[in-house]
Amino acid sequence: MHTKRMMLSLAVPMILGGCGVSAADSDAEAIEGEEAIQEQVASAADALARAATGTVTRQYASLYVKNWPDSGSRRQWTDITVNNPNPVPAQVTITIHRTGGGYPLEVITKTIPARGAYSSFGDAAWLAIDDSDPANQRSIGWIELASDVPVAATSRVTLRDGSTFDAPVALLDDEAFVKAPSTRLFSSLFLKNWPAGGGAATQWTNLIVNNPGDQAATITVRVHRTDGGGVLSSLSRTIPAKGVWNSYGDADWQGVANTDAANGRSIGWVEVVSTAPVVAMNRLTLRSGTTYNAPAVHVEDDALTSETSQTLRANLFIKNWPTNSGLSQWSSVVVNNPGATAASIRVVVRGKDGAILGDFTKTVPAMGYWNSSGDASWAGVQNSDVANNRSVGWVEITSSQPVFGMNRVTFRDGNAASAPLRDIDDGPLQTATSRKLFAPYYLNNWPTTSGHTQWSNVIVNNPNDYPTTITVRIQRKDGTGDVTFFTRQIPARGLYNAYGDPSWVNAPFTDAANRRSAGWVEITASAPVIAMDRVVHRDGSAFDSPDVLFDDNALDGGVLSACDPLGPGEFCPRSAEEEVAPFKELMIVDPAIVGGERASSAAGGHFSFRWLMEQLASPGADPSAFVERWLSTGFSAGSVNGFPVEDRPAVRALVTSWPKIPGTSRLDLSRSPFELLAIVNRVDLSSGGNAGEGRFVFGLKQGSSGAPMTVIFEYKLPASASRELWAQRFHALGAVAMGPELGARLQMITDEFTARGASPSGVNGSALGQLRTNEKLDFRPWQLREFNLVAGSPARLQITTTKQNPDESLDGSRALADFINANASGILAGTALFPPAMLGGESNAEVFRWTVPGVSEALRHAFATQTCNGCHESEQPSLDGFYHVSPVSSGGADGTGRLSTFLRATDLPARERSLQQTLCNGRCPGAAPAPVAPARVH
Repeated sequence: MHTKRMMLSLAVPMILGGCGVSAADSDAEAIEGEEAIQEQVASAADALARAATGTVTRQYASLYVKNWPDSGSRRQWTDITVNNPNPVPAQVTITIHRTGGGYPLEVITKTIPARGAYSSFGDAAWLAIDDSDPANQRSIGWIELASDVPVAATSRVTLRDGSTFDAPVALLDDEAFVKAPSTRLFSSLFLKNWPAGGGAATQWTNLIVNNPGDQAATITVRVHRTDGGGVLSSLSRTIPAKGVWNSYGDADWQGVANTDAANGRSIGWVEVVSTAPVVAMNRLTLRSGTTYNAPAVHVEDDALTSETSQTLRANLFIKNWPTNSGLSQWSSVVVNNPGATAASIRVVVRGKDGAILGDFTKTVPAMGYWNSSGDASWAGVQNSDVANNRSVGWVEITSSQPVFGMNRVTFRDGNAASAPLRDIDDGPLQTATSRKLFAPYYLNNWPTTSGHTQWSNVIVNNPNDYPTTITVRIQRKDGTGDVTFFTRQIPARGLYNAYGDPSWVNAPFTDAANRRSAGWVEITASAPVIAMDRVVHRDGSAFDSPDVLFDDNALDGGVLSACDPLGPGEFCPRSAEEEVAPFKELMIVDPAIVGGERASSAAGGHFSFRWLMEQLASPGADPSAFVERWLSTGFSAGSVNGFPVEDRPAVRALVTSWPKIPGTSRLDLSRSPFELLAIVNRVDLSSGGNAGEGRFVFGLKQGSSGAPMTVIFEYKLPASASRELWAQRFHALGAVAMGPELGARLQMITDEFTARGASPSGVNGSALGQLRTNEKLDFRPWQLREFNLVAGSPARLQITTTKQNPDESLDGSRALADFINANASGILAGTALFPPAMLGGESNAEVFRWTVPGVSEALRHAFATQTCNGCHESEQPSLDGFYHVSPVSSGGADGTGRLSTFLRATDLPARERSLQQTLCNGRCPGAAPAPVAPARVH
């Protein structure tokens, strides 16, 4: 491997002259359904192949500057950060091209450790890049980055008060590298001498267009009117191979017609059309004067986009929200329509909790734009904080045809949208969602060269109609592992903000001696999300010290790392032929998981009885009343399907003994007497409408001892992923050490089927298939019951038939014998479904054994083992009388002591074989096809 890496190091620079960019370099689309997931699986496998063959991916930054003057007294410097999210080192080659093309200024090769990062700041090779203007000891160019595995790269341009790379920072701007050159690019704004609003500064824009190809490219730049009334100006330029066109100082660019002739100013938007794929950026400059070269007060760089979409999103809507420096924050959006017909857009502003704050429609003229600044509907969005006359949330825009746009956030010295402007940040509206996102920086009290400190925080938006769980992982730059990680659940259509979150703010320091941290961030989500990173320079050493300057950027979701994106967690892949670890992948019983905080009802952990019941209850309904109603009515005497069910008073008495919320008669779910015993993967039970089941088994605790009652939550694994993909998700756990890491990854999987909204068509959006009880709390025979979640106001758990279990009154009947004999082959194969009309509402054991005269013993036994009472007592060796997961026996150090002999010796090995066959699906050497799912439910 070391030799191969050396060969790659030599080979990469030789192929930088290659033409164009392959389709594999384009941004990752949102993982929408199984087909898209399968495509990402293939891409992830291809990433590992690239690492072995030396095939590269390329991405670009439009501007490299070293000691380059701005229009005032400051100097511009570029640095880059490259994050490697792969489980293998990344070989990257950084080429600094000259603006005129030709041979490059420099080629730098770096090896980035697995899960590590490279920063050019202070790097000797970076500082030694040749000057393009040696006489003035300065340089300008652009950057091409090639890598043998996909990486996330960010360019930072700083304006410094001095001529050294570490002179004090006055301004900064971060931008992600561009991965996909295009022949048509857009920018939301063209501005010439346009007032900044609330101040004396004027706004100016100029373009930089880069040609990464080996042949010259001819570009046509069109500046469109905002009202769709035509083209203000059109100009053409030829860009040499590997060269640049910069509009700064270009006479035709300065000569674009004024839209406000009386005031000598102009506003519009930009389209660039090219004969070959190019990349480009738009620089917005706030200037203290009315000429294009007046001193710069602020600069903001943004890549031109080639992407249009019928859905656009802004991470942040903000109105009169305070900063820590006494200013207020405001946002506005621009939506551009590059189409030949008018577009109808719907703008929905949502609060952090997903509630709608504003909902209105607008018409965007053909080849025009809509700007929310000054718009009455935008200004009328409700306050999320009514008492303080302010609002925070995010924006989703849907359109009748593809559009693009930008979001602007401003800091203002006052409580009005027109108050004097102090800082500004523009960013494109996002078009794609992803399950995995990367932020280039995690910064906590990290010093700047101007005496301030740097801090970062992330905002993650959930555009789905159901809650989404994210794992936030702060990585060390040297690739030596996590600083920390934690999970959060984002409500449907809501957002998560890391600002002030103790897990974020109080993460362990990477530089403990100086009480500070620098790293990078990886976010994995159970459903596609969008996210942004805010970097703030602060005047102090606390996360809420006064702001000096800020920069917002979308997180990079376009990196298909060599870790297999199989869904929640996007874990690194394990070969289908690798051995199954049954107590990590199939039956998780270790106290590190089932006895940890995630399983604690007191903590509200996502593996707890309390949390699962809260997810089943109707939104807004009292979960304690939901549980009380189930215990009170579900175990009373009555009938089900025409068969009687007896009273179970000892179960109903749990309502009385259950600890109450102080001062009330309501059950305190945080002190639930049910403790988690096992989490179970039942992919082997897949059927046409689902991919199998995921189960949580709880045991009743009375005092310090286990009591003879279990409750099993049995969820249908959503068919949005195939049985094979669910199997791969669980199989990935086999490579993770038992402990907090496995718990976090397991939760990423289980939240996909346990959270409210996991099954949009289910009652309350729940994926619960059924809930089962298995108890003997008094002198009555052992009994199993089954419950369904049924709709209502509110929804409730209602007793139903026990599947695959004829009522015991039918034992010995001719009807049952006839059914068994007529379906002998299916019963022997374990695939026969028992007639619904035969099913009762309870399954008794202890004093019952199926006899069925007229049926052979082999057939009778096969039938009986598929029933509840047969499986749990008379036909299989269970534990403590009636259990395969016992609530009474001690689990021992690893939890397996509470599993029956049948489960350990017979059933789990069969499930292992089934999982292996599902993983291989006929592809492994000598492997059998994926098994047919059995009809049994146990």
